[in-house]
Amino acid sequence: MSVATSGAALASLGLLTGCVLTGCGIDSAVNDAAGDLIGSGVESALGRVAAEQLRDAGVSVDGTPDCTASVDLSAGSVSGSCLGRTTSSQAVDAVFEGTVDRGACSVLLVVSVDGEEVSRTDTAVPCQFA
Repeated sequence: MSVATSGAALASLGLLTGCVLTGCGIDSAVNDAAGDLIGSGVESALGRVAAEQLRDAGVSVDGTPDCTASVDLSAGSVSGSCLGRTTSSQAVDAVFEGTVDRGACSVLLVVSVDGEEVSRTDTAVPCQFA
């Protein structure tokens, strides 16, 4: 992403927040750029939440799962997935889907180890520019 695109997205933060809440039209390029910036923050936050959920379920995770997120501000939606490994080399994956509202992403996060669900939780993470 170019510096100009990042600057345009950051300069439009107030406009985007208002548009998400009021439903006004958002230029596609600005929506995409802002969604990318917010998405990187969501990815980090949900990776940490997934690792915490695994620990709470008694699963030792090797680092923090690597997440990707797609944020569509004009639709007010967020979705994505995380991949990782346990310390015993079992596959970890998590999927999430939810909404963006007033600077927070509310998502349903489902975490699985080797295809077996170990956690299903509703959680909220900040949806802000990373």
